[in-house]
Amino acid sequence: MTKTTRGEFAGSGGMVRWQGWEPDEPASALVVIVHGLAEHGGRYRYVAERLADKGFAVYAPDHHGHGLSEGSRANIGTMDGVADDVGSMLAEATRRHPDVPRFLLGHSLGGLITLHYVTRRPVELAGVVLSGPALDTSAVSRAQRILAAGLNRVVPNFGALRLSSSDVSRDPAVVQDYDNDPLNYRGKIPVRTLAEAIAVYDKIVPRLPDLR
Repeated sequence: MTKTTRGEFAGSGGMVRWQGWEPDEPASALVVIVHGLAEHGGRYRYVAERLADKGFAVYAPDHHGHGLSEGSRANIGTMDGVADDVGSMLAEATRRHPDVPRFLLGHSLGGLITLHYVTRRPVELAGVVLSGPALDTSAVSRAQRILAAGLNRVVPNFGALRLSSSDVSRDPAVVQDYDNDPLNYRGKIPVRTLAEAIAVYDKIVPRLPDLR
């Protein structure tokens, strides 16, 4: 039987809300799920419940500007800040379940955030799981990078890109569920989020060979 829990903490840009799924028995390990762009941690309930059934304690924070957390919609603030929030969630999960192996699971933009977190400074983890991490910026030209950086400085909430829900999955039922979820953001993605992701990608790539 899985027990669900909720909480919040003061994040880098306001209050960060999170959900947790805990096994009835003492947890054998813990997992922090780092969700993708324009969604929220609750979308991973199915995965979290399956893991909890296997004895894992699972926690999923909503990023700044996402889900139930504070902040302008889909504006993550800074990648440093959202990575710090992942660290805060990991610390809270560790407080609840000390002395068990710790894992991070990052999807899409969450994969990029996860890599930023673990490559900035040493972190004691049993493992990192990446699902389709946002590591391909080949379609972004140098001119677009410069433009994004410039707009970020003057109009960070400018809507620069609209995501298509059809890209979420090839399963129509999953797409329909995504469309019906009011916590998923359906507007244009702020240029701040895109500029931050591009800048951090450029920092992460040279660090990857040292990742162990």
